Amino acid sequence: MKISRVFAAVAPIGLTVAALMAPSAVAVAAIDGPDPSASYVAANSSCPDGMSVIVPDRDAVAARGASAALPSPAQSDPETQAVLRGIEATAVSQRAASENVTWLTSMDCTVTDVTAGPAESAPASDGDLPGSINRSSSNWSGYQYAGLDPDYVYYRVASMVWQVPTPSNPAVATSRHVSIWPGLGTGDSVNDLLLQGGTESFEGPVGASGTYGWFEAYPLQPSEVMINNLPINGGDEVGMTVAYYGAFNAFFELCNYTTDVCGQAELDVPPAQGGILSDRVEWIVERSAAAGNYSELLNFGTEQIDSAEAYEEYGSGVSYISFPAGAVPLGGTSTYDRITMKSCDGGTSLTGAPSANASDGGFTVAWQNYGSIESC
Repeated sequence: MKISRVFAAVAPIGLTVAALMAPSAVAVAAIDGPDPSASYVAANSSCPDGMSVIVPDRDAVAARGASAALPSPAQSDPETQAVLRGIEATAVSQRAASENVTWLTSMDCTVTDVTAGPAESAPASDGDLPGSINRSSSNWSGYQYAGLDPDYVYYRVASMVWQVPTPSNPAVATSRHVSIWPGLGTGDSVNDLLLQGGTESFEGPVGASGTYGWFEAYPLQPSEVMINNLPINGGDEVGMTVAYYGAFNAFFELCNYTTDVCGQAELDVPPAQGGILSDRVEWIVERSAAAGNYSELLNFGTEQIDSAEAYEEYGSGVSYISFPAGAVPLGGTSTYDRITMKSCDGGTSLTGAPSANASDGGFTVAWQNYGSIESC
């Protein structure tokens, strides 16, 4: 059950990397809105309905930094402005501004048959890190925070940086995938969407292999939507941010720092879908699914996740906090899951347990086994 909340004005956050090393509350105060200089362009018809490309002015970004690259939604209430400041503070946005990347001026999409979906989870056990719970999942490995409604904890922004795994065996006779992404929500229903975006690396069946960037609002979009005109290659360093702001706006930003190209878009979430208040946030390495079955897990070696961060509102919507994955939850009242990927029967570990997080949100996930194509 969602809790109705009363919103109050909040102060902007301009957090440095040092400030992200531990949770810190934002005081209640008046807020100055960001100063975006971005235009909106309708995405191509191949993309979901209600999707617009956000095109920042490079000169403005060079002069004023990440603030100039922010979207400018119709809503200008303090809550929306605070979330925009949360997007601005992420390592993904700050790096895009500092490198003065080229921004996509259009977006072309392909709806794939690959799904990055909700977790298939096994019973939990007490974790070995402060505030953590150990879980296994047949498709996820990484970290997930769960807010507790009585504490009015909701998540508005999820972000992280990683290196794209390189497919190495296109001649394999089976299908192997790995999808890496930050996300918000559970995807359990159209009223609790899983908003996510990241990269997909795949190999097989015979002769097929590749990588691409994608986004998805599951189950509103039941499979990954590939961004055709933002090329992603194995070995590229990329960053992704997903967010909710305004009444029914979803946002994503995908950056390829190897090629210095970024794309931003805003997606209308129909009012009937809800899902604008997410009590989950995730940073995940996943074996994705197709035709109702999980694929084998592509051998990605050890995946380094950096700058895994989130932006949380709490206390009846009056306060905000930006924190790295692995931080002890605010006040110790909510928990986070440390997730290891296993086969459907739990007998084979496909990954090791994610490493303990660094103070800046860095952690690793190590591949262990391919597993098999299966349905749980």
